[in-house]
Amino acid sequence: MKWEDTRDNEEEFRINRITDKDTTKIVEVGPNVIPYVDKDALSGACYAVSAFNSAGESSPSNTACLTD
Repeated sequence: MKWEDTRDNEEEFRINRITDKDTTKIVEVGPNVIPYVDKDALSGACYAVSAFNSAGESSPSNTACLTD
């Protein structure tokens, strides 16, 4: 997956996998680490990315979903 890094003050990005059953943080990656490959991707899963630093966490991105 790829996302656009529009800030310069993040310390890391959190990537969450969203399924019908739950939302799971799958990884935290450093700034400017784009793209990320989910080797355990699930058919139909959706993903959201948020940035965080010492001030807190941003709102999550729009979701992007895999097709079945």
